[in-house]
Amino acid sequence: MELGNYFPSERALEVNLFIQMTNLKDKWWQKPMSTVQTVSYELQQKFVLTYELEGVA
Repeated sequence: MELGNYFPSERALEVNLFIQMTNLKDKWWQKPMSTVQTVSYELQQKFVLTYELEGVA
């Protein structure tokens, strides 16, 4: 997968996204915007499924 040479690998991109989501959660989730609050459960479930499946393989 071509990532535009910004990230050395797809795994590095995933780790970066996880860190960014954690930072956003720490800062914004106390007073989430209504749209983010509406989809936050779905986003968390997708993240859990991604990393649970990765551990099984």
